[in-house]
Amino acid sequence: MNDTRGEVLGVLHHMVVTTELLTSVGQKLLALAGLLLILVSTGLFLKRFLGPCGWKYENVYITKQFVRFDEKERHQQRPCVLPLNKKERKKYVIVPSLQLTPKEKKTLGLFFLPVLTYLYMWVLFAAVDYLLYRLISSMNKQFQSLPGLEVHLKLRGEKQGTQGVVHDSAFNISMFEPSCIPKPRLSVSETWVPLSIILLTLIILGLLSSMLMQLKILVSVSFYPKVERERIEYLHAKLLEKRSKQPLREADGKPSLYFKKIHFWFPVLKMIRKKQTIPANEDDL
Repeated sequence: MNDTRGEVLGVLHHMVVTTELLTSVGQKLLALAGLLLILVSTGLFLKRFLGPCGWKYENVYITKQFVRFDEKERHQQRPCVLPLNKKERKKYVIVPSLQLTPKEKKTLGLFFLPVLTYLYMWVLFAAVDYLLYRLISSMNKQFQSLPGLEVHLKLRGEKQGTQGVVHDSAFNISMFEPSCIPKPRLSVSETWVPLSIILLTLIILGLLSSMLMQLKILVSVSFYPKVERERIEYLHAKLLEKRSKQPLREADGKPSLYFKKIHFWFPVLKMIRKKQTIPANEDDL
């Protein structure tokens, strides 16, 4: 038994040392992978930002430099775009702001989709676990409430050629040994507290994604003023072009209002009205 105990302790010590070593290496590899992911994402962002069409990439933010450029255009008696109208405020964001663009809302929805899926799976597993806990608890109570068995023990033997009862005793035994009955434990804090922390962290990061993008744009334009100038001129011209097309669209939309008039669907009413106005004009003459 001592030799077996020593072998078991040796194997256990080896497993503990191996687990600690793998955990330490895994943490270092995870930190290195996170740093590599940040560098790669930063490189891809700068590649798009400084590319041939970098002045179009994520160019929906109204910065302070854009406001000064628009004021300069106003002083020179040129067309200006500020303040934005109601439709433009939904698409373009004045930095800094917590407002999400339509593209960011779509990205945020795609980001939260797997989070909600995993949350649904966790809730499903927790519900199954709770049902098993209730089942085992009820079985435990039923087993403990069962009455014990009374056992009579008689020892018979032969003494001096006659057979008789040598020993007679009675004792009670339980149907189930208490130490063999499972005792479930509902560990809510060990499961839901870490899960809640993870979910809260993901929600905060998802909601702050817009602010992080604004911060990346502001830092990038501060290092590359030429690109910033191109972005401002492109966005300013784009807004002016869209506003120049708005009156044409409004004129095209006027016939649609004519369909809402009652005379279009009931021309008889229009004819009756004309007949009533003609005699009135003759009386005036």
